[in-house]
Amino acid sequence: MFPVNEVISVACAAHRKNGFVKKADTYFAQDDQPKVSNSSMLYQHFYGDDKIEVLECDIEQADQVIDYLTGLTFKAFDRELTDFEANTLRLVTSKEIDNKSLGIAASLPPLTNRNKMFG
Repeated sequence: MFPVNEVISVACAAHRKNGFVKKADTYFAQDDQPKVSNSSMLYQHFYGDDKIEVLECDIEQADQVIDYLTGLTFKAFDRELTDFEANTLRLVTSKEIDNKSLGIAASLPPLTNRNKMFG
């Protein structure tokens, strides 16, 4: 189990470094450079030897992401949350994240795209 702030900070660092690469995108790379998915980057960071450098800007963005996504609680008053929204809310409101939830953390889009997803 890993602290939620640490996991989201690493996820933000992965987005900064990698953009957003889904696991399926790694199978269809058009260039000679193999792509690494963000979820693989998180698993390697926490369980392997390939650590991602986390900068202060990643930590700050993680705090913003957690604050923003915690706001899904208020959407639940208006309507039923989608499965993805409910899983995301559970993730950001927990104290720790297990290995099964690293993929969800990795799939969180950059903060600038959140309004489109959670409109």
